[in-house]
Amino acid sequence: AGFSGRATGKWTGEQVTFMQRILAIWLPNWPIQRLIHDKPELEQRPVILQHRTRRGFCVFACSRLARQQGVQVDFPIAEATALLRRADHKTTSGPSDVLSGGPTGGKKAMLHLETHAPADDRAALIKLAIWCHRFSPLVGLEETAAPDTLLLNVTGVTPLFGGEPAFAEQITRSFHQQRLGVRLGLSNTLGAAWALDQKTAHV
Repeated sequence: AGFSGRATGKWTGEQVTFMQRILAIWLPNWPIQRLIHDKPELEQRPVILQHRTRRGFCVFACSRLARQQGVQVDFPIAEATALLRRADHKTTSGPSDVLSGGPTGGKKAMLHLETHAPADDRAALIKLAIWCHRFSPLVGLEETAAPDTLLLNVTGVTPLFGGEPAFAEQITRSFHQQRLGVRLGLSNTLGAAWALDQKTAHV
């Protein structure tokens, strides 16, 4: 994951006072990450989360494997499954289920399809926020309807971890050990930290 930010401190007489430092931890494509984290068997399968719209059921989010086969967010589910069915015919010699529910004698089930559950996404993110108290006593979620970013006040904390780069590396490694990809942004304000984590390299 990428890391953006720089250490800030001011020498005032006999002590160092630290400026506020906010760390934003963004979990890209969080609904898919959360689902695959809960169901590791889906890691090697195209995954689609659907939601109901005025046009019927459409793709709300999809995994990297689904995107590689042409699926995009907001596609009608019928169009997405047709794309995957065509891709399946090109890669297998026998029939397979295009929808989840178990193979029907073919070599593999191509697609896992579920309805998006935003409450489950939020609950899992809250659990991660609690887990992040090992890195900061002040942890919160971004204030949006569908949060996918954790916000940590790390003012004065990073020296305990060997400095900001080492701190960022430890956090990234800890998330990766849980099979979760993150992007990090560190700045003096919440808004700037959030903007930085959106600009860092893909995980």
